[in-house]
Amino acid sequence: MNDRGFLDVDLSAIPPELRPVVTQRIEAIRKFEQAPGRANAEALALELGLGTAQFYNLVKAWRNLRDPQRLSGQSRPRKRIVDLEPGQVQLIDETISAMPDSAPDEIVKAAIERGATDDVELPGAERIKRYVIANSAPRLPDEITALGDLIVEHTVLDLPIAFRSDTTSRPTATMLFDTSDATLCGLSLSEGKPTVADIARAIMQCLPASPWMSNKADAAHIAIPTTADEQWHDLCDPLGNAGIMVSTYRPGPYGHGRCTAAIYGRLANGISFRPRLVEVGGERRKMRGQTAFEPLTPEEGGKLVSTRLGLAQRTGILGVIEQDRLTQLRDTLCLLSHR
Repeated sequence: MNDRGFLDVDLSAIPPELRPVVTQRIEAIRKFEQAPGRANAEALALELGLGTAQFYNLVKAWRNLRDPQRLSGQSRPRKRIVDLEPGQVQLIDETISAMPDSAPDEIVKAAIERGATDDVELPGAERIKRYVIANSAPRLPDEITALGDLIVEHTVLDLPIAFRSDTTSRPTATMLFDTSDATLCGLSLSEGKPTVADIARAIMQCLPASPWMSNKADAAHIAIPTTADEQWHDLCDPLGNAGIMVSTYRPGPYGHGRCTAAIYGRLANGISFRPRLVEVGGERRKMRGQTAFEPLTPEEGGKLVSTRLGLAQRTGILGVIEQDRLTQLRDTLCLLSHR
């Protein structure tokens, strides 16, 4: 995310006495997105006088909605996934903070054990798990993060996009995720099955304007699914020539959307995910009848999805690339993206 996005925030709906608080919280979120990680989240939360789980919730709210009122404390209290007593909330929040790298099931088990030790009656495991998922930082499973620093994946959105005047269909969403903090940093919507052009468009969003704008000392390692068309050498070779480590993986027809599921679940801000349709085209992609959205142009759909899924601007995550190689890579990706 760049500074300009924060300078353009409209605080007119925020009472004057709350604007310093909102500004401070936006600045803290900016610092966190520039240097994500548990230690930085804890330090920034301490500066704001918040718990770490509360700080993560602010980050999620800002990424999803870009609404400063969500940071002011003046809106309605956040509706929790389950109703819990204050003592139960405190115990589970402390367990979440103590186990930042643990899976939800592990946190639930630890919370139940602690509840028994501290004589705090807790609800059932499934209710605790829903709360944990809603109030924890997004986390990708180890088998996903092991693939690379950056991961490209495809899913299908239950969103009516009018790619052509006579057809409204569900788009393929090609997404690029930063595995260090499970953040979406590249997005492309397209009609039909995924192509190398879709991947090129998503990667282009993360290219720095110049070599010295990188925020990574080493070359990035990017993992790309081999689901798209057969133009792999046209994509992978230029990335490798630029010093970027590239590996491919085959998700299979039922293995798409694992990052999306881990970060967003099945539904995020009104957008449903249909990963099993990635390798399906034709009639099953068409949308008929009434939906929650009016048909959108591809441009309108891209803006809506970027806002609702919290697309972050990270133009330095591919590592340091020499100027000549950066220019060549940008030109090549641009050509690929228009195929």
